[in-house]
Amino acid sequence: MQVFAKNVFRRFAFTPFFTFSSKRDLYELLGVPKNASQNDIKKAYYGLAKKYHPDANPSKDAKEKFAEINNAYETLSDENKRRVYDQVGMTGDEQDQAGAQDPFAAYSSFFRQGARGGRGQEYEFDESIFGDFASFFNMGGEAERTIKGADIYVQMEISFMDSVQGSQQTIQFEKVGTCTTCNGTKCKPGTAPGRCTNCGGRGSINYRQGAMTIQMACTKCRGTGISIKNPCTTCRGMGIQKQPTNETINIPKGIADGQNLRVTGKGNVGENGGKAGDLIVKIQVKPDPYFKRDGYDLITNAYISIAQAVLGDTIKIKTLGGDKQVSVKPGCQDGEKMRLSGLGINKLAPNQNQKGDQVINFKIQIPTKLNDRQREIFQELAKMEKAQSQDQTGEGVFDKVKNIFHK
Repeated sequence: MQVFAKNVFRRFAFTPFFTFSSKRDLYELLGVPKNASQNDIKKAYYGLAKKYHPDANPSKDAKEKFAEINNAYETLSDENKRRVYDQVGMTGDEQDQAGAQDPFAAYSSFFRQGARGGRGQEYEFDESIFGDFASFFNMGGEAERTIKGADIYVQMEISFMDSVQGSQQTIQFEKVGTCTTCNGTKCKPGTAPGRCTNCGGRGSINYRQGAMTIQMACTKCRGTGISIKNPCTTCRGMGIQKQPTNETINIPKGIADGQNLRVTGKGNVGENGGKAGDLIVKIQVKPDPYFKRDGYDLITNAYISIAQAVLGDTIKIKTLGGDKQVSVKPGCQDGEKMRLSGLGINKLAPNQNQKGDQVINFKIQIPTKLNDRQREIFQELAKMEKAQSQDQTGEGVFDKVKNIFHK
């Protein structure tokens, strides 16, 4: 069948025009050009209808002529039918008989490069093109296409620690799922679907034009061959309905603010047995008062006194794995940084076994109030600095401390 159909395609590709009807041209019947506006077509029809109406025209061919004029106007006054007629020569009556609102739609892409252009081109046909053509004419293709369900987008707010350590969160949202009343049958409980009266349950309609017979999917039942006389009142015969849903989401270690998580198959249910869409969760991370994030590195501030900065010390800092002792070297400057390798944030897959670093930013705290003893010490320090000064431009110990104060 596929070899035969492909040969038919090649024949069409070299044929200047593909027409279904050999009757008189409809534009010629109404006496208008092919680019006539709807207003021109309407005026021409009213004039001819008045002239050939059987009540006003006693001639023998008036009735036949009047019917032809009506058929022409019915086709050309409808934009969709007119477009099909211009492309394949199918009149409005022939389109209605075929049961298709737009018979050319399924293979318009095929003729766009060949017959419709007036001069055919030879090119190879792939299986996707053949599949579309066969599906439309019911030549072994699916009578009713499955449609994947739509994706659902939701937002989830999590804490900073949940984002770096990972967690499980339950989210509530609404999605389109299988109707719980009819279980997707589309029928009222206790009833069953019947045969489509348009195609007799076959799912397709045969249209004959001369020596050619074309089999087309029935548009009334969309190729299913069934008719639902008693539709489900809950879903109104759709087989699907909106319903509240709870879903547990696994938050991976290292996810950042603004990133998305895709949960396959948890979106809206598909139509005609199609796959369900996906659930896409956009993550929003609450800021943390202590930890800041820079990529996969953690940024933390460590506040030290002037004495600790000058003399050095060992201090305790907070990490993701607990408290840790770090050394402050003598002469530490305000804003100086220390990097702790491997104490940062887990990287996402496929590098989930790697971590960033923790960067400590030292901040020297300047006292705003001094007791008597502290004031004495600083005053003594000032005297020593002056005594040890080598020259007026030289910088002594106190000047260094003073510069720290003003930073």
